Amino acid sequence: MVDKVKFGDEKQWGLLVKTWATGQDRIQNGHDFSRKPSTIAEFKQQTDWAGAAAIVPASVTGIVFVQGDASTLVIRLPPASMILAAEQGLAQGIPYELPSFYSTDAFNNAQPVIGDLLSFHAKRIGEYTINNCQ
Repeated sequence: MVDKVKFGDEKQWGLLVKTWATGQDRIQNGHDFSRKPSTIAEFKQQTDWAGAAAIVPASVTGIVFVQGDASTLVIRLPPASMILAAEQGLAQGIPYELPSFYSTDAFNNAQPVIGDLLSFHAKRIGEYTINNCQ
């Protein structure tokens, strides 16, 4: 599987995303988050300031922000290499990893049971591209 960006605190990460998206400081710890980062170094710095502690794979060297509006459908396509690597891993029996907050916050600390991994993966990819962060 392809390495993904991970966060030490998913809630703080979500608050930072909300800050960038709305322009309203949801972190409120004295740091300035009014400017979206334009480099990976700035991204890491802001996630550290926010308490989100991003772990960015060495293969990730650039950053792009895409923000639509209520009247524009934005379909954010994942990299083909990541889809293909995930499909290959799932076909070989590598477990599908949901972020840990799913089990703690949504499934009463239980691990969700996933039947058909490739079907679930397709549904998650579809959801990821169309939900527009609701």
